[in-house]
Amino acid sequence: MSIRLSLLLGVVLTTISCGGGKRINTVPPPSQVATPTVAMRAAQNGAQIVSLGDATSGATIYYTLDGTVPTANSTQYFATPFLIASNVTLKATATRTGESDSGVLTQNVVAGVASGTLVWSDEFSNLTGGQSSTRSFHLDLRHRQQRIWEQRT
Repeated sequence: MSIRLSLLLGVVLTTISCGGGKRINTVPPPSQVATPTVAMRAAQNGAQIVSLGDATSGATIYYTLDGTVPTANSTQYFATPFLIASNVTLKATATRTGESDSGVLTQNVVAGVASGTLVWSDEFSNLTGGQSSTRSFHLDLRHRQQRIWEQRT
């Protein structure tokens, strides 16, 4: 009787611990990459310097400036700030192998720089010759031109 009871108890415990004899394979869903973040700072005459970031290590960020949702075929962000000199809708998403893509960041950037206005200038020294140079970036929206001037002193 004691052998029969322990055998019966062993079958009941096995059945309970195995979910009634059914095998359920559960694969956890992939984690999702964090949505990119944006930081902006003012440049000359209303232009904006834009930096993107993501809290997920190793994530690749893609962005658009025309309001469309970015894909892997969109412009890839390489951790270098870029200059925006007109009103645009910035959208960014991040991806990483083995994880779900992030949500989409949407940021309206209002720069409204007039045509022909100076939006970037940088001074630096030529270490070999000791010359100082000034570079200026002008955006001409009427003629869709960008001009860079360099003046050496």
